[in-house]
Amino acid sequence: MRRMIFILAGVLSVLMLFSVACGGDDSTATVTPGAKTTAATTTAAATKTVAATATSAASAELATHLATIKAVLADTIAKAQAGDVQGARDAEGKGDTAMEAIIKATRAVDPSLADAIEKLELDYEAQADSPTTDLTVMIKDAQDALKLLDQAAAKLNITTSAAGSSASAAELKDAMTSITAVLQKTIAKAVAGDVQGARDAEGEGDKAMEAIIKATRLVNPTPADAIEKLELDYEAQADSTTTDLTIMIKDAQEALTLLVQAATALRITP
Repeated sequence: MRRMIFILAGVLSVLMLFSVACGGDDSTATVTPGAKTTAATTTAAATKTVAATATSAASAELATHLATIKAVLADTIAKAQAGDVQGARDAEGKGDTAMEAIIKATRAVDPSLADAIEKLELDYEAQADSPTTDLTVMIKDAQDALKLLDQAAAKLNITTSAAGSSASAAELKDAMTSITAVLQKTIAKAVAGDVQGARDAEGEGDKAMEAIIKATRLVNPTPADAIEKLELDYEAQADSTTTDLTIMIKDAQEALTLLVQAATALRITP
């Protein structure tokens, strides 16, 4: 009996030694250095991908907010310039969330710029809420805010574009081609002394010009306002019973020059 016990003990010892030699349980298993490196690299790559995706999503969200507030400001300016007090008030109120997001993001990279934008926002917002709204103040504040938003876009690495426009890049290019042709035709008719021909030609470009002005205002309000002023001037001449063709020619020629600036701002290639 004692001999049997000794034999069993010997067998158990051999089995234990064999188990240790083979690696034992998971807690004592040897891990190849290369496997550790591969796992660490995979984890780092996955983390980097997640971070890049989050950054891209945040940037896209800010770009959307920027396009929204630019569209709101452009609409506010248009309504104010038309003398539509209630329309300007209503338009202004649509941009609160977008403006708040842009100011917050800008403050993280340039507090002074964020404060300047916020100051303008509070000023034109006060005018919108006032019973004696001053539309000239609203227009100036909104125009200045648009310029500062371009600076904010650069600080935030947001590509400034006509994203807030309902027209696609292809549609804007078509509109630019169309209005350029209309203005050239208007000039040709006016130079030839054809009053009715100049009037009719001018009327063919309303939709195209509207699309270009709206899109341009989102990226650079200055040429947009200048183009619109010229358009209103030569349009008034076309509608007048005493049309002055020299004014129509001058306005149309200057508008063509400004449209080149607009094309650059909208990144429209010939």
